[in-house]
Amino acid sequence: MVTKFTDEFDATIRDAVLRGWVGCDWLFFKAQRQAETGGEKDPVHAVSSTGAKGLFQLMPSVCAQFKVIDPFDPKENARGAVEAMSSIWTQFMRESDMERMKLSWAGYNCGEHHVFAAQKLAEAAGVDSRIWDNVQPFLAQLTKPEGSRAMSDDSVNQVTDYVARILNYYNQLKAS
Repeated sequence: MVTKFTDEFDATIRDAVLRGWVGCDWLFFKAQRQAETGGEKDPVHAVSSTGAKGLFQLMPSVCAQFKVIDPFDPKENARGAVEAMSSIWTQFMRESDMERMKLSWAGYNCGEHHVFAAQKLAEAAGVDSRIWDNVQPFLAQLTKPEGSRAMSDDSVNQVTDYVARILNYYNQLKAS
């Protein structure tokens, strides 16, 4: 639950969104930041078990792609997150704005290639692949070329929970 609706990173997040994604509701990113590091005592210096760093838990490959030199600098980290999400967002062109955001959050969390592959499986099953709730069950069916599962049940559950938490935080922020 979002217990504190204003925090020290609001101006940083708002500025990153205004500079990097004009027209996007900055509260999407406030909610995403809450899901990433909201429970951390020191969110600026948070490091996950997979090596993701900073406020928005940027992976080293994302830092390299979006030229984030210091992922522990809140401004750089927020800029990198906004640029990464904007890049992912542009790849989901057929979806409504909210579904695009959900699919983008999932792509940010597990890699958009997994989301695209799950969309293809959903389409093959005759399911509307533009809707996150229809796509997410297909993540568990992804396989690697050698036949092993590409995503574990824990990974699928983590992505599903991640999207749901951000959406919950976003809805709380909009209601306040």
